[in-house]
Amino acid sequence: MSENDKSWFDALSDILSKPLPGTEKSAAPAEKPVVFTDDDDDDSLLDRITEILSKPLPGTEAPAAEAAGKDSAAVEPANPGEAAVRDAEEPDADPVSTTAAAGADWMQREYEMFNAHQERNRKAFSEQQRVEQERFAAYQRAQLDQLMKSQERERQVFKHHQEARFRMWRQDLRQVYAPPHGMAPPQGMAPPPPPPPPPWWRKR
Repeated sequence: MSENDKSWFDALSDILSKPLPGTEKSAAPAEKPVVFTDDDDDDSLLDRITEILSKPLPGTEAPAAEAAGKDSAAVEPANPGEAAVRDAEEPDADPVSTTAAAGADWMQREYEMFNAHQERNRKAFSEQQRVEQERFAAYQRAQLDQLMKSQERERQVFKHHQEARFRMWRQDLRQVYAPPHGMAPPQGMAPPPPPPPPPWWRKR
């Protein structure tokens, strides 16, 4: 190999070994330049060039943990339902039942929330009905008490009116059956009995 070829490969090795601008690492030691000897043949030279080109540039290597995390993230499914569908034993298994079996219980939670909502509404309605029934019962009792008092007043007025009429009626009877003025009834003769009371005065 000529001296010019060796210097050209030395320059190529130096260029490829240097990190890109802005990616230098202070702690990273610089790689030694590749030195070719006269004993290298064409095949070894080609292998060396291939090895140099296949290496990542200094400062661009991804940490091993980050690379492993990316690989695991690419493999992991988005949710348990997807894992259940992917890991189903039977190819024609129902995705819905498989997903539910895997723990995707969002529908059950929504049903429970809806049932609790309806139960609260039923309790509120029952309480409202109870309060309204108590108010209505109190209103009916007040109305009944007012009616009874009104009827009692009417009864007293009617009774007083009837008693006054009865007194007038008896007075009229005495005047009709009374003997003439200045004449006493015969000795030993009892006065005639009064007529019976009118029908509206008789007790039922």
